[in-house]
Amino acid sequence: MYKYCCRHWVLGVVLLAAIPGIHLVFSQSRVHFLHPHQRMAELLEHTQSKSPVVNATSTQKTSLIGVPNFGRVTPTLYRGGQPTLEGLRQLRALGVEIVINLRNEQNEIETERREVEERGLQYISMPWNASYPPDSRALRSFVELIQANPGKKVFVHCWAGRDRTGVMIAVFRIAMQGWTPARALDEMEAFGYGRGTRRFRFRHLKAYVERFPELLSRDPQLCSLQLTHYDGATFRVLEKSSIDGSQCVPFTLSVPDGPSTVSDRKASAGEHSPH
Repeated sequence: MYKYCCRHWVLGVVLLAAIPGIHLVFSQSRVHFLHPHQRMAELLEHTQSKSPVVNATSTQKTSLIGVPNFGRVTPTLYRGGQPTLEGLRQLRALGVEIVINLRNEQNEIETERREVEERGLQYISMPWNASYPPDSRALRSFVELIQANPGKKVFVHCWAGRDRTGVMIAVFRIAMQGWTPARALDEMEAFGYGRGTRRFRFRHLKAYVERFPELLSRDPQLCSLQLTHYDGATFRVLEKSSIDGSQCVPFTLSVPDGPSTVSDRKASAGEHSPH
């Protein structure tokens, strides 16, 4: 008897679904019949609730020949993946003066150094293996490099412009522009962070960004960054609040005329990290 009723119930649902304009929505124990307008409204609501929201002031993802995953973070800060020779030419034409390389393959570092300097650009190497969390000193070096060159355009990249570059930009957003970790992570994901199996492999990077506000207040290498704010055009010093300046380790980034390498993790500098 039960099987007989079930067969007829299923047949009735199938016949109703075949009627034009009728849409069925299944819940745990009910079948809801929706008018086409209700169906459209539900789809829009579902789409809006699932789509990542990135504020209009977030990085403008655009295209530049020879530079994958390219985007403009601020009027003077750009991000992307490994540039080709044509990409370097395009960056120079864009007005970029400083190129920051986050990749940690030694042979690639030296090759790019020659290519960048041959085109009259300044080259800064900050090697970092994405299998590990970033070093606080390197993060501070990155932010203070931007601070020390307010009128110069800077391009930062790793291999794909997703993970290492994503974290650097997220840190900049949180420390200098007051973004929340959630908002910074939305921007990271918009540029490809954590897609596929890499979400599990590099989950420690997400965890790092999530706890960065705490590190910003407790890590002696980072706490002084809270005293500066970037409004998109200029840096300004904020009034000291609850920050104990005595706990901040004095650190001044010196950007030489020639090439520079910033890394405290020399042991991992030779490790290969394709991301």
